[in-house]
This record gives sequence, C-alpha cells and structure tokens, in this order.
Amino acid sequence: RMGERANELQAQITELSEQGKDVDALLNEYGQVQDRFEHLGGYELESNARKILSGLGFKVTDFERPCSEFSGGWQMRIALAKLFLRHPDLLLLDEPTNHLDLESVQWLRGFIANYDGAVLIVSHDRAFMDACVDHVAALENRRVTTYTGNYSSYLKQREDNLEQMRAKRAAQERDIAHMQVFVDKFRYKPTKAAQAQERIRKIEQIKKELVILPEGHKHIDFKFPDPPRSGDMVVGLEGVSKSYGDKHIYSDIDLKLYRGEHVALVGPNGAGKSTLGHLVMGDPVYTVNDGRIVFDGQDITELTTDKRSRAGLFLSFQAPVEIPGVPLSSFLRASIAGRPGLEMKGKEFRRRVKELAAELNMDTAYLNRELGVGFSGGEKKKVEMLQLLLLQPKLAIL
Repeated sequence: RMGERANELQAQITELSEQGKDVDALLNEYGQVQDRFEHLGGYELESNARKILSGLGFKVTDFERPCSEFSGGWQMRIALAKLFLRHPDLLLLDEPTNHLDLESVQWLRGFIANYDGAVLIVSHDRAFMDACVDHVAALENRRVTTYTGNYSSYLKQREDNLEQMRAKRAAQERDIAHMQVFVDKFRYKPTKAAQAQERIRKIEQIKKELVILPEGHKHIDFKFPDPPRSGDMVVGLEGVSKSYGDKHIYSDIDLKLYRGEHVALVGPNGAGKSTLGHLVMGDPVYTVNDGRIVFDGQDITELTTDKRSRAGLFLSFQAPVEIPGVPLSSFLRASIAGRPGLEMKGKEFRRRVKELAAELNMDTAYLNRELGVGFSGGEKKKVEMLQLLLLQPKLAIL
C-alpha cells in the first residue's frame, strides 16, 4: 500500500508542478512515505518475494499467474510465501511441511533455521524439528514443560527427567509404607501414640508432595488383515497418457503392480501423483486421454463406483471425508454394506469397530460423533485408517 501511495503522490506532484501549484505538503508526505517504505524493506520486496517463491518450488513462469489457477497444495505454499514476506516478529506454523515436496521442505528448514524472529511450530516431522528448533515446549499432564535443544535432545532429557521422577516417587512410596507399618502397629498403644500421630502427619505431607508421573505415551499397535486374494497382477497401466488442455502430465505410461508389492510414488508437486491415484481408482473426473487401466483383470472404466469398491479399491484423500449429520459408526457401517464377507450384525460390528479404534489409540467416543465434527486432523486420518482396516481392500492408495 505504501508503494502505491508513493506512486500516487509522485503523479500528483508531477501534475501540480506542471500547473505551477504549491506541492510542499505533498513533498513532505512523499518523503515520509518513502522513508517508511524503505524502512520496511519495500525496495527489496519483489526480489525477496521471488526468492521465497522459488524456494517453495514455484517456477519463474508461475510468478505472473493468477492465484486462482493453483491447486490446493500450491495454495498452501502461496499462503506461506505471503506470511514469510511479511517477516513478522512471531511465526506460528501448524504442520508447515504438509503439501510440500522434499526440495521445498529442505528450503523451509533453512529458512526457519535462519529466521531472526521467534517461531512456534506444531509438527509431527521429527527430522524437520531437529533441523529447525532450539527449544521444545511439551504439553503433558495439562502443563507445558520447556526443554532446551532440538527434538532428539528433548526425548533424551524427558527420559532422564522421568527416571529421576520415578526414583523420587519410589522413595516417597517406600517412606509412606515404612511409616504406615509403625502407625498400624502402635497407633493405639499409649506409650507410642504421639509418635504414631507424628508419622501420620508426615505421611499426609508426603502424599501432598507425591510426584505425579506423566502419562505414558500410548502406542498404536495394529496389523492389516489379509485381503481377499487377487490375481498376480493387481493393476496394469498400458500406454496411459493424461493432459489438462495443453498441459501434458504424462505420456504413454506402462506400469504393473503385483500382489504383495508396496510402492512409493515419488515426484515433485504438480508431477501428477494424486492424479495417477484417481486414474487408477477410475474416478470419472480423472479420465485418461489415451491407453487403458486394468484392475484385477477388469478395465477400470467398465466398473461403476460401487463395483470398484466391492472389487477392493481404497483411496485415502488428502482432505478427509466430512458428512454433516452422519455419525462415524453409521458411515463405517455403510462403507462395508453389501461387501461379500465383510458385513456384520449390530453387536458384532460395534465390538469389531471398538477393537480397531483401540488398536489405533482412538477414543471410542468419536464413533458416535458426526463425521468430521470435533475431530482433529490426526483423528480424521485415523478414521481413514479405521475404514481401511474394515474394508480389507486388494489395493490401497494412500
């Protein structure tokens, strides 16, 4: 805005000067605006913007494109770029590595590590935190405890602190047990009653100061059930090409995935990784321009959505499913309805779902909530894992 105001003032000064009018007031304002603009780094704004956009993976040809043309993942990068360009005193970043490819994550690590303001990061990426942070604030037992060092250092310090706390707690419990023996034996003996009362007071005091150990971290422990047997080749792509208008995503792809293979699909943002997943799923919005895709011996375009689900295809979405008014348990039950070998009666279904939720360390109270209402990002992904465990698909695209 200051740059725009400076341009406006410059135009007014030029126009009024040509008319021979007084421009002292405008010159004074123009000087103030210029000083402020320079102080805020206005002259470096465009070059800084280009550096940040390049670091986040944008091409030079993207710089002049309207923001509305970019996908959701790129919109997240645009939001990050705007935030970094403002250079606030405090950066609050919630899962900043989401939607970033490896090169952009590397750049972001360096950017944050060298940022001269304060940064507060919420992240599940341990390597990222190790590279970026010098303090860790741990939310445990409804309290915040601050540790100096990166994430790996925090884990060691926390375990050392826990050992000390366990030792102190054990000593307190031993003291209580020892004094309780004396109290039980001599409480009603006249010659020892005063000593017993003194020990009772000490026991009560120790109980008030008793070390409270933090709750142990609960571990997720589950196993994917064996799905119905498929043919040896689960998916086959034969000469597949995909374009969006003049933009070619890939051409003449041949790919075969066999039963039991676990494949990582890698590539930079915009390479078409998610698109390929939707193509394999037979999503009608994502049709191939050339070639064909075969799933378990059948052309994917010949299968309806229901038949694809029954055949054993599962796609995990970047944006988890949210259906207002539908409880999670009802959604899960509907997802297995009509699936051979998966349907269960009411009591059996509820028992199985609770078992799976417990394996995923998920509060079973969520089963009665409306899908997506009051769920954290992590809980939404657990819903997908719960559905995946119930469906036992032949092919899971995550």
